[in-house]
Amino acid sequence: MEREIINYYKAYDEDGRLFRNNSHKIEWLTSMHYLKKFIKEGAFLLDGCAGTGNYAFPLADSGYEVVAGDMVPGNIDIIRGKQKNNPVLKDIYVGNMLDLSRFYDESFDAVLCMGAFYHVDDEIRNAVSYLKRSGDIRRQREDSNGEYKICTGRR
Repeated sequence: MEREIINYYKAYDEDGRLFRNNSHKIEWLTSMHYLKKFIKEGAFLLDGCAGTGNYAFPLADSGYEVVAGDMVPGNIDIIRGKQKNNPVLKDIYVGNMLDLSRFYDESFDAVLCMGAFYHVDDEIRNAVSYLKRSGDIRRQREDSNGEYKICTGRR
């Protein structure tokens, strides 16, 4: 499945996805509003499905400490290019959200699984072990009506 996802994003404009029309812009604005509302200022975040950094960079610019990762090397290349112009991310890596062994347990105040992670609901429990004891997990998923929901959890 990983190879299929990587190949899909080779021909997809992930960087422009959240800004291509008003419904996507509303999705981004709503997500940012609730992320900032529920995640304490200055928190240490893992954006494990960071895509091209459309959440990671604005959150880092807002004072959060952000580590950004994605399984698609081309997306990470775009993040690294943005980081050169705006060096605000704490770390950037290519990796699968289902394998977070590079991190210690309880490393993050919050783990973001926005968009790309909705198709692996059963594996979301893996991300929870990397949260601090009072940490939050936020993920975005599309429901059966095609509406996006922010789902929350607490360790």
